[in-house]
Amino acid sequence: MPMFSQLLQHFNPSANKQTNKAAVKGGADEKTSSKSEKHNALILQHLAGDLSFESFATQLKELFPSEATYDNKAGDNDENLLSILARYNSALTYYCSNQLSEARELLVCFKKKLISSDAEREETIKFDPLSYYRANALFLFLDCSIPFIVEESNIMEEVDLVLGYLEEFIDIVDCGEQQTSDSNNNNMSGIVAGAMNEMKFRLHLYKTKILLFRENESESIMQKQSKKEIKSALEMYQQWKQQQKNPQNTETGCSSTSNFFYDDSTICNGRMNQCALLLKANLELLKSNPRKAMKLCNEARAVAERAREKDVNENTPSRQDTVDKMQYFNNIGCLHFSSGKVFSALYHYNKALELLTELVDMEISDDKVTCFTEDGRACPIPMCEILHNTALCALQAKKYVYSYECMAKCIQISPSLFARKPKCWLHMAEGCIGLHLQKKHTTDDLGSD
Repeated sequence: MPMFSQLLQHFNPSANKQTNKAAVKGGADEKTSSKSEKHNALILQHLAGDLSFESFATQLKELFPSEATYDNKAGDNDENLLSILARYNSALTYYCSNQLSEARELLVCFKKKLISSDAEREETIKFDPLSYYRANALFLFLDCSIPFIVEESNIMEEVDLVLGYLEEFIDIVDCGEQQTSDSNNNNMSGIVAGAMNEMKFRLHLYKTKILLFRENESESIMQKQSKKEIKSALEMYQQWKQQQKNPQNTETGCSSTSNFFYDDSTICNGRMNQCALLLKANLELLKSNPRKAMKLCNEARAVAERAREKDVNENTPSRQDTVDKMQYFNNIGCLHFSSGKVFSALYHYNKALELLTELVDMEISDDKVTCFTEDGRACPIPMCEILHNTALCALQAKKYVYSYECMAKCIQISPSLFARKPKCWLHMAEGCIGLHLQKKHTTDDLGSD
């Protein structure tokens, strides 16, 4: 079955302000400050396209220990924070480059010692920079793990463990924040509330995405639970929109001094809404309702366009805008393919591949290859999914050479995921057999004439 594309948002953070402002008085402080400056310089160079992702990831590895465990008891100090940021950004770079296994290996340490005791969790879980970035790293760990669920049975257990921790982390911090909301530190309270709302939103999306892979759930239960999660996420987005219209309205659950989401920009939250709509479209496709899925895809595309209009450089197509269009054509192709319209699907897949080729050629010609947007948001290209879907569609259209080439390229650039899927190799074999039979029939026809 073709793969629907919905990329969840991740951010490439620089070293925290506390680290940047650390007094340099020799010893450990001086060493940490030097590492912090190097970390931020590497990020700026990569965002500018002056540093390849291989060099970026390699140099970041020098800033964190090869073996580390970031649990709730880890000290909240500059060195730990910088180590988390460097490891997270390195993993994020591998993730954007379709090297999911490498990214996952870097993130495993964040889930090694998730505290299992409820009492111990309530005692140690709190909102601080260390916990916040660790939670973000666990979200990225989920993204790197989900594609392997079908191939590796033990992955689902790890995913459930991480999901359970994140849910409890959000609940405990949220309850603690509500108890201290009347304190004098209203600004900090607003930041915590915004961060927790953003994490709740993301958790709903990840739960939906993971439900699609649960084989032990009946289809009706899966659809019901997924619908509930997506509904909750979209309701949160509507609350954010309501706050934008009425900033003083306390019904949204935030004070007038706080943002509903941690990053309250229209562009950011437009992207979040786009992800939710695409997940909902995927669910409608699984329910054999392509018409409704088509409407949701068009709505998601409109959201992306509105977000782009808010961009300062709206006259210049950005990397994110090009990737959005790729996703759109890929998803429309999936809808046509599921409806049996093979050639219409192939047309849309080809449009996605054209955009992909243009983007890669442009970045290579400008010598500025980066996996992130100008503001530091991760912007991976769904290259493997598009190639995989095009190969399946071309096979159905009896374009065997084209199918083989697309699948071979997909396997080549994704050795840790698609190359490990037996069906990908089977489809390549089908392409070879189809081409052989096609040539044989042509030869037989010529011989009979």
